[in-house]
Amino acid sequence: MASWTPPPGKTVSADPPLVIQSPLLQHWVPGVAHGFSGALAKSAGVPFNPPAQRLVAGALGIPDPPVLTLEQVHGAAVVNWALENPRPQPDPQADGVLAWPRKSSGQRGFTAVRTADCVPILAACRATSSFAAVHAGWRGAAANILPTLLRRWKHLGSPPGELRLALGPSIGPCCFEVQEDCLSQFPSRNLVNNVRNQGNSRFLDLPGVLYAQARDAGLAQNQIEILRVCTCCKTNPEGHHPYASHRRCTRQGVENPAFNASFIGWAG
Repeated sequence: MASWTPPPGKTVSADPPLVIQSPLLQHWVPGVAHGFSGALAKSAGVPFNPPAQRLVAGALGIPDPPVLTLEQVHGAAVVNWALENPRPQPDPQADGVLAWPRKSSGQRGFTAVRTADCVPILAACRATSSFAAVHAGWRGAAANILPTLLRRWKHLGSPPGELRLALGPSIGPCCFEVQEDCLSQFPSRNLVNNVRNQGNSRFLDLPGVLYAQARDAGLAQNQIEILRVCTCCKTNPEGHHPYASHRRCTRQGVENPAFNASFIGWAG
């Protein structure tokens, strides 16, 4: 079990659930706000429950903001959302949202993804004030969900140089043991320096793979930030795990009762 180190990024709330922000995104687009949370309890049948909604509202200082969530399917689909339009209902089957405001309308709105070891990606474009949230597990990463988002953004007129991406807390290469059926889904160039061998075991650096994909898509090093904290093994000074982790619960033989929320949106 790894000892606690403060999560990278700006801490918005140190109380449960922990909320941190990416320094790279924090001031990149005026009016766009974001956060990566620690563990929130699940509610049966409700993908983004009232406590999570209150977390977004409290962290951003906005009462009852409209939040678009997804029926996440570990795929590569990305949906578009213009904020002046009602949010799609029911939740779309997808793992990414690309959204943009019409500033003259004053319409606020947010999108959020849920993770419990997978990589949450929050991103924004300064030229268009557009923003995105992605849930990237290894299957979604292998299916190129991040390159799909970046191509969609370019098609909609966002200059690639105006984008900034933050990869939030997720399972790290310290804990993400994988088999060949996972590794074989990635081109070898994505795996360079992103696979750790320990005896007969192999561990994948999934944020590192996504970073490599972003670089392949044309983003520069200074456009991407990885908030390196492992959701599986990190503990706080009290010995508690501040993040939800499917892998940790599986090892313990218990059902995962929680999720981590990552949100981004137009606050105006």
